[in-house]
Amino acid sequence: MRRYETPYVADWLAASIRWIVLVGLIIALSSSGQLSAMPRGPLILIFAWNTLMSLLAVFSIRAVNFHRQIVLAIDFLLTAIFFWSQGDWSGPAAWVGLMPILTGAVYFEIWGAITIAILVAIWQVLVSGELFSDTISADVLTRLGAILGIGIISGVAGRFVMSRLRVSRQTRIDVEDRRRRIESGQIALFLGEQF
Repeated sequence: MRRYETPYVADWLAASIRWIVLVGLIIALSSSGQLSAMPRGPLILIFAWNTLMSLLAVFSIRAVNFHRQIVLAIDFLLTAIFFWSQGDWSGPAAWVGLMPILTGAVYFEIWGAITIAILVAIWQVLVSGELFSDTISADVLTRLGAILGIGIISGVAGRFVMSRLRVSRQTRIDVEDRRRRIESGQIALFLGEQF
């Protein structure tokens, strides 16, 4: 039996993670009663973006040479817009920054996740207005630490998962190549006996 093989497993994984975050976000907003009161534009944009990314993954298509960088930048931009539309850390939508952090972990492993976590933390501090207050509260420092901790943990997990996927894919390719060589050798031996 032949296995379905896609060269862009990372795209599949990133799209799946985005769907999980998006569903979690909708559930959190719905359970807190904020879904009906919030602007829907940013949420619709995130939904449309992930639908497009899922379709590209289904057809094993990458848009351009810098596909991963562009996807990560758009993930960050969409979550930044979504957080800005919410305006503060108090709601359940504050953890929308997980989406680009996890995408960064899938595409660029540790450094991608940490870099995006830093950008998310800076953006959330800027939007919340805490940066312009006289003192930064312990709550803000705790949230920043949590975001950076999530970035580190996601990056380590991303490195582990992606290295396992690479090894698994290479093993499948090697087994398939070995099988083809054996079949070619058997065909050549059969044809040699015929003539």
